[in-house]
Amino acid sequence: MTQSVSLHSAETGTHPASVHGPEPTPGSVASAAQSPGARWRRRQASRESVFDPPAFAALKPWPHLRQLAALGFADARDWSNRAGQTPAATNSPALVSWHLISEVVAATMSDHHLAPDQIHGKLIVLNVTGDWSHRPRPGIALCSLSVARDPDAVSALLRDTLAPGDHQ
Repeated sequence: MTQSVSLHSAETGTHPASVHGPEPTPGSVASAAQSPGARWRRRQASRESVFDPPAFAALKPWPHLRQLAALGFADARDWSNRAGQTPAATNSPALVSWHLISEVVAATMSDHHLAPDQIHGKLIVLNVTGDWSHRPRPGIALCSLSVARDPDAVSALLRDTLAPGDHQ
């Protein structure tokens, strides 16, 4: 999926591509190449040469990778389009009650003899199906909506995430 950006000049009310001026002179060619419009067009062309669905011609030297990219493109595009339609409630801090979080934090501080400034963590709730969680690094946990909504499961995940030490 690619995005296009329309650059609009507030002063003239025109798009840069529609502005026609005098023919460039040799001295003005270098400055034109450095214009914001020229730089944007170069970035866009570079981006399209790397990410060029659905055929992914840029991956021609790597046929297996090209085939995989092409096979997964429609599903990835559909998933991305649906992700923008996520209900606002799934990003709500109320998914896990503050009372439950404060109980887990207090218990972790007590169990490990930690001061409040020694305990840090982040829980990221993802709109995915099923019971799923992962701790990519100490102090950070990812989980599905169903885990976030299950007080026992999310409590255990938070305890493991907040406890000191590198355990995953």
